Amino acid sequence: MGAFRLAVLGWTMVMPSLVLAQVGGVFDAADNSNSLDGKPAAIVVADINNDNHLDVVTANADTASVSVITGDGGGFMGWWGRYDAGSVPMGLAVARFDDDGNPDAVVSNGNMSALTYLKGFGEGTFEVTGDPIMLPGVCSLDPAQACNSDLPQAEDECTAAEKGECTAVAGPGAIATADLNGDGLADLAVASAGNSEGDAKVSILFGRGDGTFTAVAPMITGTNSPSTPSTAGVLITDVNSDSRPDVVAANSGSSNVSVFLGDGAGGFGARIDSSVGVAPTAVAAADINEDGHPDLTISMLDGILVLTGDGQGHFTAGASAGAGNTPNGVVLTDVDKDGHVDALVSNNRSSDISVLRGNGLGGFGPARSFVADEEPLVIAAGDLDEDGFPDAVVGARNYQNAFYLPVLLNHGAGRLLAVEDLLIGQAVAATAAGDVNNDALPDLAVIFGSGADSRAQVFLAGSDGGFVVTTPVATGEYPNALALADFNRDDKLDLVTTNNHSDNVSVLLGHGDGTFDAARSSATEPKPLACAVGDFDNNRIPDLAVASTGEPGAVSILLGNGDGTLHSAATVTVQNTPLALAVGHFDGDANDDVLVANFGSNNISILLGNGDGTFRTSDPLYVGRGPASIAVLDLNRDGADDFAVALANEPQLNVAVYAGSAGGVTFWLSIPAGDTPSAIVARDFDGNGRPDVVVSNQVSNNITVLVGTNSNRLSRLGSVTVSRQPKTIAAADFNGDGRYDVATSNYAQTSMNVSVVNNSGAAAVLRADGNGDGRRGAADLVALQRQLADSDTGRPEDAGGGSFAAAPGVDANGDGLITLQDARATVTRIFLGS
Repeated sequence: MGAFRLAVLGWTMVMPSLVLAQVGGVFDAADNSNSLDGKPAAIVVADINNDNHLDVVTANADTASVSVITGDGGGFMGWWGRYDAGSVPMGLAVARFDDDGNPDAVVSNGNMSALTYLKGFGEGTFEVTGDPIMLPGVCSLDPAQACNSDLPQAEDECTAAEKGECTAVAGPGAIATADLNGDGLADLAVASAGNSEGDAKVSILFGRGDGTFTAVAPMITGTNSPSTPSTAGVLITDVNSDSRPDVVAANSGSSNVSVFLGDGAGGFGARIDSSVGVAPTAVAAADINEDGHPDLTISMLDGILVLTGDGQGHFTAGASAGAGNTPNGVVLTDVDKDGHVDALVSNNRSSDISVLRGNGLGGFGPARSFVADEEPLVIAAGDLDEDGFPDAVVGARNYQNAFYLPVLLNHGAGRLLAVEDLLIGQAVAATAAGDVNNDALPDLAVIFGSGADSRAQVFLAGSDGGFVVTTPVATGEYPNALALADFNRDDKLDLVTTNNHSDNVSVLLGHGDGTFDAARSSATEPKPLACAVGDFDNNRIPDLAVASTGEPGAVSILLGNGDGTLHSAATVTVQNTPLALAVGHFDGDANDDVLVANFGSNNISILLGNGDGTFRTSDPLYVGRGPASIAVLDLNRDGADDFAVALANEPQLNVAVYAGSAGGVTFWLSIPAGDTPSAIVARDFDGNGRPDVVVSNQVSNNITVLVGTNSNRLSRLGSVTVSRQPKTIAAADFNGDGRYDVATSNYAQTSMNVSVVNNSGAAAVLRADGNGDGRRGAADLVALQRQLADSDTGRPEDAGGGSFAAAPGVDANGDGLITLQDARATVTRIFLGS
């Protein structure tokens, strides 16, 4: 079925916080339309209602319940119900534990040393049946050898030594199920974390086939650390290839794995420990190196580690691979159906799921990570849309402390239908889009770091939706804004950053292959914080406006010399804390004007260009509390530039639009976005020829989509979750499919990444089809030349409004602008055919 889709005007509707449904354009996002009854501690994918479609069951620790969400076989999950499950459910197993043929469930109750049995009725419902299943303690003497006197204590003739001391099993958690004793009935292995009074253990319970169990003395798995519960996970697999199930426990407290070899009749051998050197948070088993012996993969603090099995029950540390921030779950499956085992990893603090493709040799390739929700807690996999590829399903918590079940459908080739995170490793201050390697695809540039470690880095886009990472290059100290433009007029994009601590801007001249020269600096006013490119002296050489937050706020105008250097032409005093700039034409003439968002003064300064690098000012325009970002667009389709402002401190109507004209700027509309808007960008995202707006929201950790309507208004249609604290936003057609995508730079220390949101459902434009005839040829170069006769730059959605009509495909490289760089991209696409 693809993405969760709700047909409302052709875009995607949030249901309730993550997924966009089809309304004329669809961004790729996980389906998060199903809420959970509480905090998920365990998750299982199985056919609960006997309809031959996979469903999902979660154990919810804080509400003493299990949730059942049924599947339709097309990837859509529908809420079914909530069922009591005893106190603090921490582990979950689903199997046919009685003889009626319906799936049942067993949960571990973390605070009562017991399990709860839930009988299934075959249509998706459960009911607690019988008394709690108590887990046996560990005794210093075998019960058959102990005195066990039943006399009253005063008359008890047994000594303490004769009785034997028993310690209760504390903190039961993870559960695995299989037939351990060969009787054809489902049995249980239950991991218990232990506490200060006893070590961690695995308890074995043999099923009787009627929903009851016979427990045997538990097996100690490792020395417990009170601050770090020892057993993080348990699984049942045949580690020594004797066709008999064995039990494996991953021990966080003792940083090892314990193996108990089974004899097939319910007995187990002595514990075999293998040190791994790190504290595992979860464990999974599969033959990763394809030698015929099961291997293990554990999740740990900063990635995953393969433990290679020798077929005798011993494991040695093998290849490791990075994932997201704080992995807490791992599933092994063949994600791309190439015959090799791959890994799905849930990352608790970076809000995403990592896909690591296996090489069949015992290792994994680099991770691709996809946003699930604010805080993934548990993960499972299954073919939920029945297309032959395993999908990921996650129990997660959002920023409002509500719990949901994101479903990330599998596109194959290691890509999930979801927002993708590009790991940077440091908090990302800003991002910008442009074709830096001249391959007709826009790339992503980011800045990060501080002091001598301040850097810019480029991610080169590929037509498959992936990116190639380049080597970071040094900038000035504490870069906080960047832009891309051809400052030395060599038809290769250069990069410029504002550097807050060194009070300057750095220009890095591009080589046209994704690499850059060393930075050249030009001084600005104190504490530069934002920049925007324009042609302020009408010589067709890019210039730069720089906003500085010193006292008072100021905008420096740096004119380009055409060789990559800049010279200061003017400084204009503005209001308090100028955070953002935008360039457009707001007074009816052809000169570039500059808008300044004064965050501390709640207003906009309008600097009207004279065409010679100087500006005249007017009274500031009050726009609302906390203007943080500006996007230029022609919303009312009158040929004059309008602008939209993101208002970070307005709780409700936090996007305001103002219309420009020769007579001045007037208020047009206001509309709600998300919680604390941080950045705003305008493009024709739904492909209907009208500008739309996407807003990043720093507290709600999402983007909001506002689409342009036939009545020249904006309509709020939904939101898509990205990683934490999106700070800036860029939009371009990164995968070259004719639709504008979105990227956010995420500033939280737990994220340290860029989220890329692919647009997969809008009407596609044929890039380099400048005249709109559905073909590529020399006539399209003529259309581009005529479009640029009016101006050196323009917007594709306005292509038909100048002296010569063109089509949106005139934006040949998909960067969202019509510039001379599109000439090279047009030629590239004509001759390469893509």
